[in-house]
Amino acid sequence: MAELIHKGNTDFSTWPVDIRRFMRLHTNKRFLEDRLREIPGKQYSLKYPTYGMSLYRTGRKLRVSPLHSKLQAAGAVYGEVLGYERPLFFKPDEADKNYEDLSKQGTFSKARWFNTVKKEYNVCRKGVAIIDMTSFTKYELKSANRSVVDFLQMLCANNIDKPIGTVVHTGMLNEQGGYENDCSVIRLGEYHFLLVSPTAQSTRNMKWLKSHVPEDGSVLLSDVTSLYTALNVIGPKAKYLLAELSDEDFNDFARMTCQ
Repeated sequence: MAELIHKGNTDFSTWPVDIRRFMRLHTNKRFLEDRLREIPGKQYSLKYPTYGMSLYRTGRKLRVSPLHSKLQAAGAVYGEVLGYERPLFFKPDEADKNYEDLSKQGTFSKARWFNTVKKEYNVCRKGVAIIDMTSFTKYELKSANRSVVDFLQMLCANNIDKPIGTVVHTGMLNEQGGYENDCSVIRLGEYHFLLVSPTAQSTRNMKWLKSHVPEDGSVLLSDVTSLYTALNVIGPKAKYLLAELSDEDFNDFARMTCQ
């Protein structure tokens, strides 16, 4: 802790105690009153390999996707990441009324949800599936000149100065060469980019970007996470599904590009 205060960084990960794990919404008094009742029991309970599925029951539904009610009606069992409700898996048609509660219990053996997730995984691998990824963090960056390109080139490990329509998956590194965040950078225009990163990194990403953005205001940075619904159409048959819904030709839709 002294090293973190003195130098601003440490030689090992301090993420479990990092304030950037939270958002401003987590300071809401009503949320804290609900969640704090549950934290001691979680903190001192037996830790299972599937502990991540043993989710908090309090302080829920702070942020939801526009598709939340439709997915819930289809049997979605929800978890929560940084206040955002996200489907973990879908209940089988034959599931009993206690399936969801039992599925979230920790275990040292194969979890109750294992076969359900296995089926969903195989659909993604062999067919086509749709995943709601609305919760993923989305930042818009733009400028009137090359400032935004130079800014991202400085922060990102990979070369992002690619043609318009290119998607570059990259990390943003700190002075020690360690990862600050993991993201995909989408070039929408000559000086216009969309940066997408995991939900849990939202606060951390914004702080990192703001701490390096040019002070002259030449680069405009906006959090547009709540402005867009994001669907991941995945699987070897994904392009056939999209072809039925659009007049565009997806046969030449190259990997790591956008349209």
